[in-house]
Amino acid sequence: MLPIVGKIKKPYMDSVISFLGYNGTANIELGEMPEMLNLCADEFPCISPRPSRELIATLADPQALYAFSGKLMYVDGTSFVYDGATKGTVTAGKKCMVEFQKNILIFPDKKFYNTVSGTFGDIGDPAKIYPETGSCPDMDYVTVLNNRVWGCKGKTIYCCKLGDFQDWTKLGVDAGDAFAVDVASEGDFVGASSYGNHVQFYKKDVTHELFGDKPSNFQVQDAYKKGVLDNNSVKEVSAMLFSLWRDGVNVYTGGQPLTISLNLGKDYASGVAGSDGRKYYLSLYDGSEYNLFVYDSHYKLWHKEDNLNVIQFATLDGYVYALCADGKLLKFNSG
Repeated sequence: MLPIVGKIKKPYMDSVISFLGYNGTANIELGEMPEMLNLCADEFPCISPRPSRELIATLADPQALYAFSGKLMYVDGTSFVYDGATKGTVTAGKKCMVEFQKNILIFPDKKFYNTVSGTFGDIGDPAKIYPETGSCPDMDYVTVLNNRVWGCKGKTIYCCKLGDFQDWTKLGVDAGDAFAVDVASEGDFVGASSYGNHVQFYKKDVTHELFGDKPSNFQVQDAYKKGVLDNNSVKEVSAMLFSLWRDGVNVYTGGQPLTISLNLGKDYASGVAGSDGRKYYLSLYDGSEYNLFVYDSHYKLWHKEDNLNVIQFATLDGYVYALCADGKLLKFNSG
Protein backbone atom coordinates (compact mmCIF):
# COMPACT_ATOMS: atom_id res chain seq x y z
CA MET A 1 0.00 0.00 0.00
CA LEU A 2 1.28 3.42 -0.92
CA PRO A 3 1.57 6.00 1.90
CA ILE A 4 -0.87 8.95 1.93
CA VAL A 5 0.95 12.20 1.34
CA GLY A 6 -0.52 15.44 2.71
CA LYS A 7 -4.03 16.04 4.15
CA ILE A 8 -7.29 14.77 2.76
CA LYS A 9 -9.50 17.68 1.65
CA LYS A 10 -12.92 17.85 3.28
CA PRO A 11 -15.93 17.83 0.90
CA TYR A 12 -17.50 20.78 2.81
CA MET A 13 -16.67 24.20 4.20
CA ASP A 14 -17.03 25.45 7.76
CA SER A 15 -18.69 28.86 8.10
CA VAL A 16 -20.49 30.93 10.72
CA ILE A 17 -23.43 33.14 9.68
CA SER A 18 -24.68 35.81 12.06
CA PHE A 19 -28.45 36.15 12.32
CA LEU A 20 -29.12 39.67 11.06
CA GLY A 21 -32.89 39.84 11.45
CA TYR A 22 -35.70 40.70 9.08
CA ASN A 23 -35.40 42.13 5.59
CA GLY A 24 -38.57 42.39 3.49
CA THR A 25 -36.85 44.02 0.51
CA ALA A 26 -35.26 42.45 -2.56
CA ASN A 27 -31.78 43.35 -1.29
CA ILE A 28 -31.24 40.57 1.23
CA GLU A 29 -27.84 40.04 2.78
CA LEU A 30 -26.42 36.80 4.09
CA GLY A 31 -27.95 36.15 7.51
CA GLU A 32 -31.19 38.09 6.89
CA MET A 33 -34.65 36.56 6.45
CA PRO A 34 -37.33 37.74 3.98
CA GLU A 35 -40.04 36.08 6.10
CA MET A 36 -40.10 35.43 9.81
CA LEU A 37 -42.30 34.30 12.68
CA ASN A 38 -41.62 34.68 16.43
CA LEU A 39 -37.88 35.34 16.32
CA CYS A 40 -35.77 37.87 18.23
CA ALA A 41 -32.21 39.15 18.79
CA ASP A 42 -31.86 38.01 22.41
CA GLU A 43 -29.10 35.52 21.57
CA PHE A 44 -27.43 37.58 18.86
CA PRO A 45 -25.53 36.62 16.73
CA CYS A 46 -27.43 33.33 17.06
CA ILE A 47 -31.00 32.82 15.95
CA SER A 48 -33.51 32.44 18.80
CA PRO A 49 -37.27 32.41 19.42
CA ARG A 50 -38.98 35.33 21.15
CA PRO A 51 -39.85 34.90 24.85
CA SER A 52 -43.33 33.75 25.79
CA ARG A 53 -46.35 35.93 26.60
CA GLU A 54 -48.78 35.57 29.47
CA LEU A 55 -52.54 36.23 29.19
CA ILE A 56 -53.41 38.58 32.06
CA ALA A 57 -57.07 39.33 31.28
CA THR A 58 -59.62 39.39 28.47
CA LEU A 59 -61.62 42.58 27.95
CA ALA A 60 -65.05 42.73 26.35
CA ASP A 61 -64.49 46.03 24.52
CA PRO A 62 -60.82 47.15 24.75
CA GLN A 63 -60.21 50.88 24.30
CA ALA A 64 -57.08 52.03 26.16
CA LEU A 65 -54.22 50.92 28.43
CA TYR A 66 -51.91 52.75 30.86
CA ALA A 67 -49.57 51.94 33.75
CA PHE A 68 -48.33 53.91 36.73
CA SER A 69 -46.67 53.15 40.08
CA GLY A 70 -47.06 49.39 39.93
CA LYS A 71 -50.67 49.44 38.72
CA LEU A 72 -52.30 48.70 35.39
CA MET A 73 -55.39 50.57 34.25
CA TYR A 74 -57.50 50.31 31.14
CA VAL A 75 -60.76 51.34 29.53
CA ASP A 76 -63.13 48.46 28.78
CA GLY A 77 -66.09 49.82 26.86
CA THR A 78 -67.06 52.84 28.97
CA SER A 79 -65.53 51.59 32.24
CA PHE A 80 -62.28 53.00 33.59
CA VAL A 81 -60.66 50.10 35.45
CA TYR A 82 -57.78 50.69 37.89
CA ASP A 83 -55.94 47.72 39.41
CA GLY A 84 -58.80 45.39 38.48
CA ALA A 85 -61.65 47.54 39.89
CA THR A 86 -63.98 49.90 38.00
CA LYS A 87 -63.47 53.46 39.24
CA GLY A 88 -65.52 55.58 36.82
CA THR A 89 -67.30 55.94 33.50
CA VAL A 90 -65.93 57.47 30.31
CA THR A 91 -67.06 57.57 26.70
CA ALA A 92 -66.15 54.71 24.37
CA GLY A 93 -63.19 55.33 22.08
CA LYS A 94 -59.44 55.90 22.08
CA LYS A 95 -57.90 57.66 25.06
CA CYS A 96 -54.76 59.57 25.87
CA MET A 97 -53.83 59.08 29.54
CA VAL A 98 -51.03 60.73 31.52
CA GLU A 99 -50.03 60.86 35.19
CA PHE A 100 -49.77 64.21 36.96
CA GLN A 101 -49.13 64.48 40.71
CA LYS A 102 -50.54 60.96 41.27
CA ASN A 103 -53.64 61.77 39.24
CA ILE A 104 -54.44 59.84 36.07
CA LEU A 105 -55.77 62.34 33.51
CA ILE A 106 -58.02 60.92 30.79
CA PHE A 107 -58.54 62.77 27.50
CA PRO A 108 -60.50 63.67 25.44
CA ASP A 109 -63.02 62.97 28.23
CA LYS A 110 -61.49 65.53 30.63
CA LYS A 111 -61.69 63.11 33.56
CA PHE A 112 -59.23 62.33 36.35
CA TYR A 113 -58.65 59.57 38.87
CA ASN A 114 -56.69 60.32 42.03
CA THR A 115 -54.66 57.21 42.89
CA VAL A 116 -54.32 58.25 46.56
CA SER A 117 -57.87 59.26 47.51
CA GLY A 118 -59.67 57.11 44.93
CA THR A 119 -61.60 60.15 43.65
CA PHE A 120 -62.90 60.07 40.06
CA GLY A 121 -64.07 63.38 38.63
CA ASP A 122 -64.03 66.09 35.98
CA ILE A 123 -61.15 68.25 34.81
CA GLY A 124 -62.66 71.71 34.71
CA ASP A 125 -66.36 72.54 34.91
CA PRO A 126 -68.16 70.41 32.27
CA ALA A 127 -70.93 73.05 32.11
CA LYS A 128 -68.52 75.71 30.88
CA ILE A 129 -66.97 76.22 27.45
CA TYR A 130 -63.33 77.24 27.10
CA PRO A 131 -62.09 79.94 27.68
CA GLU A 132 -64.73 80.60 30.34
CA THR A 133 -63.20 80.74 33.81
CA GLY A 134 -63.00 77.25 35.30
CA SER A 135 -63.34 75.44 31.97
CA CYS A 136 -60.93 73.00 30.32
CA PRO A 137 -60.18 73.11 26.57
CA ASP A 138 -60.93 70.17 24.32
CA MET A 139 -57.70 68.22 23.73
CA ASP A 140 -56.98 64.96 21.93
CA TYR A 141 -53.31 64.56 22.87
CA VAL A 142 -51.65 65.42 26.18
CA THR A 143 -48.24 65.07 27.79
CA VAL A 144 -46.51 66.26 30.98
CA LEU A 145 -43.35 68.33 31.43
CA ASN A 146 -42.00 70.71 34.09
CA ASN A 147 -45.01 70.47 36.43
CA ARG A 148 -47.49 71.32 33.67
CA VAL A 149 -49.92 69.35 31.55
CA TRP A 150 -49.61 70.18 27.84
CA GLY A 151 -52.17 69.38 25.19
CA CYS A 152 -53.30 70.15 21.67
CA LYS A 153 -56.28 69.98 19.36
CA GLY A 154 -56.80 71.44 15.92
CA LYS A 155 -54.19 74.17 15.50
CA THR A 156 -53.96 75.16 19.18
CA ILE A 157 -51.49 74.26 21.94
CA TYR A 158 -52.51 74.57 25.59
CA CYS A 159 -50.91 74.15 29.00
CA CYS A 160 -52.39 74.33 32.47
CA LYS A 161 -51.42 76.64 35.30
CA LEU A 162 -48.15 75.60 36.93
CA GLY A 163 -48.87 72.63 39.19
CA ASP A 164 -52.67 72.75 38.73
CA PHE A 165 -54.34 70.55 36.10
CA GLN A 166 -57.71 72.07 37.02
CA ASP A 167 -56.81 75.60 35.89
CA TRP A 168 -56.50 76.26 32.15
CA THR A 169 -58.00 79.75 32.00
CA LYS A 170 -55.71 81.92 34.15
CA LEU A 171 -53.87 83.07 31.03
CA GLY A 172 -51.02 85.55 31.41
CA VAL A 173 -47.27 86.04 31.28
CA ASP A 174 -46.36 85.25 34.89
CA ALA A 175 -44.41 82.08 35.68
CA GLY A 176 -47.42 80.29 37.11
CA ASP A 177 -50.02 81.22 34.49
CA ALA A 178 -51.75 78.98 31.99
CA PHE A 179 -50.93 79.33 28.30
CA ALA A 180 -52.51 78.88 24.87
CA VAL A 181 -51.26 79.61 21.36
CA ASP A 182 -52.45 78.99 17.81
CA VAL A 183 -49.90 77.55 15.37
CA ALA A 184 -50.40 78.55 11.75
CA SER A 185 -48.61 75.66 10.00
CA GLU A 186 -50.69 73.54 7.65
CA GLY A 187 -52.97 70.89 9.12
CA ASP A 188 -54.18 69.95 12.58
CA PHE A 189 -52.14 68.48 15.38
CA VAL A 190 -52.02 64.68 15.46
CA GLY A 191 -49.89 64.10 18.54
CA ALA A 192 -47.73 65.39 21.39
CA SER A 193 -44.89 64.07 23.54
CA SER A 194 -42.21 65.21 25.97
CA TYR A 195 -38.60 64.70 25.00
CA GLY A 196 -35.57 66.04 26.81
CA ASN A 197 -36.28 69.52 28.13
CA HIS A 198 -39.04 70.42 25.71
CA VAL A 199 -42.44 69.38 24.37
CA GLN A 200 -42.96 68.23 20.80
CA PHE A 201 -46.23 68.72 18.93
CA TYR A 202 -46.85 66.83 15.70
CA LYS A 203 -48.77 67.50 12.55
CA LYS A 204 -48.74 65.19 9.55
CA ASP A 205 -45.82 66.95 7.86
CA VAL A 206 -44.11 69.07 10.49
CA THR A 207 -42.90 68.74 14.07
CA HIS A 208 -42.97 71.75 16.38
CA GLU A 209 -40.88 72.07 19.54
CA LEU A 210 -41.84 74.35 22.41
CA PHE A 211 -39.08 75.84 24.53
CA GLY A 212 -39.13 78.12 27.58
CA ASP A 213 -39.95 77.98 31.28
CA LYS A 214 -42.85 80.47 31.57
CA PRO A 215 -45.54 81.94 29.31
CA SER A 216 -43.54 85.13 28.71
CA ASN A 217 -40.74 83.20 26.98
CA PHE A 218 -42.51 80.13 25.59
CA GLN A 219 -41.51 79.74 21.92
CA VAL A 220 -42.94 77.33 19.36
CA GLN A 221 -40.38 76.48 16.69
CA ASP A 222 -40.39 74.35 13.55
CA ALA A 223 -38.09 71.44 14.39
CA TYR A 224 -38.16 69.55 11.08
CA LYS A 225 -40.40 68.88 8.09
CA LYS A 226 -41.58 65.50 9.25
CA GLY A 227 -44.53 64.71 11.46
CA VAL A 228 -46.15 61.48 12.58
CA LEU A 229 -48.85 59.24 11.13
CA ASP A 230 -49.96 57.93 14.51
CA ASN A 231 -49.34 59.46 17.94
CA ASN A 232 -49.33 55.94 19.42
CA SER A 233 -46.15 55.21 17.43
CA VAL A 234 -44.15 57.83 19.36
CA LYS A 235 -41.96 56.25 22.02
CA GLU A 236 -38.67 57.13 23.71
CA VAL A 237 -36.19 54.23 23.81
CA SER A 238 -32.67 54.55 25.22
CA ALA A 239 -32.84 58.38 24.98
CA MET A 240 -33.92 58.15 21.31
CA LEU A 241 -37.38 59.24 20.11
CA PHE A 242 -38.98 56.79 17.69
CA SER A 243 -42.03 57.54 15.52
CA LEU A 244 -43.78 56.47 12.32
CA TRP A 245 -44.06 58.83 9.37
CA ARG A 246 -44.71 58.54 5.63
CA ASP A 247 -41.16 57.37 4.89
CA GLY A 248 -41.19 54.78 7.70
CA VAL A 249 -39.88 54.62 11.25
CA ASN A 250 -37.73 57.59 12.25
CA VAL A 251 -35.34 58.10 15.16
CA TYR A 252 -34.74 61.57 16.56
CA THR A 253 -31.98 62.62 18.95
CA GLY A 254 -31.76 66.26 17.92
CA GLY A 255 -31.08 67.72 14.49
CA GLN A 256 -32.75 65.78 11.69
CA PRO A 257 -34.52 62.45 12.23
CA LEU A 258 -33.02 59.31 10.70
CA THR A 259 -35.14 56.70 8.88
CA ILE A 260 -34.29 53.20 10.15
CA SER A 261 -37.01 51.00 8.64
CA LEU A 262 -35.87 50.38 5.06
CA ASN A 263 -35.69 46.65 5.81
CA LEU A 264 -39.44 46.53 6.48
CA GLY A 265 -39.91 46.84 2.74
CA LYS A 266 -43.29 48.62 2.52
CA ASP A 267 -45.32 51.64 3.56
CA TYR A 268 -47.59 51.56 6.60
CA ALA A 269 -50.74 53.49 7.44
CA SER A 270 -50.53 53.40 11.24
CA GLY A 271 -48.55 51.97 14.12
CA VAL A 272 -48.82 51.46 17.87
CA ALA A 273 -45.59 51.31 19.88
CA GLY A 274 -44.28 50.19 23.25
CA SER A 275 -40.87 49.67 24.82
CA ASP A 276 -39.05 47.88 27.63
CA GLY A 277 -36.27 50.46 27.52
CA ARG A 278 -34.24 48.59 24.92
CA LYS A 279 -36.65 47.24 22.31
CA TYR A 280 -39.13 49.25 20.25
CA TYR A 281 -42.28 47.15 19.77
CA LEU A 282 -44.38 48.34 16.84
CA SER A 283 -47.73 46.89 15.75
CA LEU A 284 -47.97 48.08 12.15
CA TYR A 285 -50.96 48.22 9.80
CA ASP A 286 -50.31 48.33 6.06
CA GLY A 287 -53.93 48.83 4.99
CA SER A 288 -54.81 45.14 4.90
CA GLU A 289 -53.02 43.32 7.72
CA TYR A 290 -51.27 43.86 11.05
CA ASN A 291 -47.76 42.74 11.95
CA LEU A 292 -45.76 43.12 15.15
CA PHE A 293 -42.19 44.18 14.43
CA VAL A 294 -39.49 44.70 17.06
CA TYR A 295 -36.42 46.89 16.69
CA ASP A 296 -33.56 46.02 19.03
CA SER A 297 -31.81 49.31 19.78
CA HIS A 298 -28.66 47.54 21.00
CA TYR A 299 -28.05 45.55 17.83
CA LYS A 300 -29.99 47.83 15.43
CA LEU A 301 -31.90 44.90 13.98
CA TRP A 302 -35.56 44.34 13.06
CA HIS A 303 -37.45 41.15 13.82
CA LYS A 304 -41.00 40.11 12.98
CA GLU A 305 -42.87 38.34 15.75
CA ASP A 306 -46.45 37.76 14.52
CA ASN A 307 -49.66 39.49 13.39
CA LEU A 308 -50.61 40.98 16.76
CA ASN A 309 -53.07 43.89 16.43
CA VAL A 310 -52.30 46.08 19.44
CA ILE A 311 -54.52 48.98 20.53
CA GLN A 312 -52.09 50.31 23.13
CA PHE A 313 -48.91 49.28 24.97
CA ALA A 314 -47.87 50.02 28.55
CA THR A 315 -44.70 49.33 30.54
CA LEU A 316 -44.88 48.24 34.17
CA ASP A 317 -41.96 47.11 36.37
CA GLY A 318 -39.82 46.50 33.28
CA TYR A 319 -42.45 44.36 31.53
CA VAL A 320 -44.27 45.32 28.34
CA TYR A 321 -48.04 44.86 28.32
CA ALA A 322 -50.14 44.87 25.15
CA LEU A 323 -53.90 45.45 24.93
CA CYS A 324 -55.02 43.78 21.72
CA ALA A 325 -58.01 44.38 19.48
CA ASP A 326 -59.41 40.93 20.33
CA GLY A 327 -59.58 41.95 24.01
CA LYS A 328 -56.52 40.05 25.23
CA LEU A 329 -54.24 41.80 27.69
CA LEU A 330 -50.80 40.21 27.29
CA LYS A 331 -47.67 40.44 29.41
CA PHE A 332 -44.54 40.02 27.29
CA ASN A 333 -41.53 37.96 28.39
CA SER A 334 -43.66 36.13 30.96
CA GLY A 335 -45.51 32.86 31.37
